[in-house]
Amino acid sequence: MLRFYHRIRSEQGYRDDMTPMHCCIFLLFLSACSGEPEERAEECAIEEGGYEAWTPAGWDGVSPLPVFLYIHGYGGAPDQLSGDDAAMAALSEAGMLVLIPGSPDGSWDVRLTSESRDDLGFFDAILDAADSCWGIDESRIYVSGFSIGGSMAHQLACSREIVTAAAPISGTFWEPMPASCPVPSVPIRHTHGRSDSTWPYDGQQFSPLAIQGAAEDGVALWVAHNKAPDITTTEIEGELTCTIWGEGEAEVRLCVHDGGHTRREGWAEQLIDWFDGMQ
Repeated sequence: MLRFYHRIRSEQGYRDDMTPMHCCIFLLFLSACSGEPEERAEECAIEEGGYEAWTPAGWDGVSPLPVFLYIHGYGGAPDQLSGDDAAMAALSEAGMLVLIPGSPDGSWDVRLTSESRDDLGFFDAILDAADSCWGIDESRIYVSGFSIGGSMAHQLACSREIVTAAAPISGTFWEPMPASCPVPSVPIRHTHGRSDSTWPYDGQQFSPLAIQGAAEDGVALWVAHNKAPDITTTEIEGELTCTIWGEGEAEVRLCVHDGGHTRREGWAEQLIDWFDGMQ
């Protein structure tokens, strides 16, 4: 179960409160995170940072919501997704609560080495707050991200059992990659362009301490972790050629296109279809 524990900001400073409704009232007062059907939720704030939350059109206000947690790329902000009208419409139609964390400096601690920040803890806190305010379906928590956000999505899936499936785009683990992931099998769908020059398909090294991993190496880590069979199948999804290891909870899918560092047209619909196939 998710934790129902929050630090609530008041005129007297921060205080601890074990009552979920208090957090919800605070968020409603602060930022209109009301979850009104067909209404954008403004920026939300918790002690760990800020994020955007969007409820789907037509939500009854009661049923637990599947979650799409999206992690933006380097130098980006939540509007990297919320400004994509086609993607947001598809996610709303799919009935998803969209949560978009915002990094205060436009980056993420992708190697989990910082002593001054805890991005995984930030994502935990967002899910806790969202569960308190709207109610989420813990069996359907999906994670994606672009570029360094894709790298962070890999790390989150590798670190937290709460992730149902992850679909990173144009960013994998940095080197050295994790030796193992302390979680059960996680369905993974990694998308990458063979002509990507920002995060090359085969990775690249900026310095001895800054090495972007290769897309296939990241996938190999998940194939081993999920104990997926070596035998593969291939599917064509529009411009994507997807190689698939395993199925169900063990599935690992590498989808490749000929383009560069970008999300392809219809990317959100493709992810939604894949998530639906995980149920």
